[in-house]
Amino acid sequence: MGIDKLIVALRNVVIGAKVHGEIWRTLAARQNRKRFKKGFKSHESFLAYAVRANFLTTICLLYILGETKKGRAGIPLLLQELRKLKLLSPQLIKRFEQRIKPIWMKVCTLRNNVFAHVNLQSDPSFFFKQVRLTPNQIKRLTRNAENLLNSVTRAVNRDTHAFNLGGKQLTLSVLKKLNG
Repeated sequence: MGIDKLIVALRNVVIGAKVHGEIWRTLAARQNRKRFKKGFKSHESFLAYAVRANFLTTICLLYILGETKKGRAGIPLLLQELRKLKLLSPQLIKRFEQRIKPIWMKVCTLRNNVFAHVNLQSDPSFFFKQVRLTPNQIKRLTRNAENLLNSVTRAVNRDTHAFNLGGKQLTLSVLKKLNG
């Protein structure tokens, strides 16, 4: 897989994770539940499923970032290519790896034990308590992946990507309409 194709694939994953993460955080935020109380009450089931679906989608997309299987797009493959092509300094590559991997490991645990497989040994709440993955860590993982991809794009094409798509404003306008 060429580096340009890898960058585009990972950029699309990051954009999706960012959009779904913003929708999830906006729907799950206590202040929005208070602000749009009427809408949440009258569409309780729908919004509960929307929170779960957007969280699940965020986790699954972030999981893709750490993919290590041969022939699959993931940050490990990107870092391997960067080392081979010497596009970024080894120190910068190591810094990105140190920022991304610990949070990705938490995402991996949730994805593997709660969402992608049914673990008969433990209740899902056990894994949530074990990994202690916070909304800020999810946001940080997305931001670090954006920064990595822009560093690579700058080195390869002397270009960057804005990563300016988000889900917060659209979600707030849907909540306003549901609130009446």
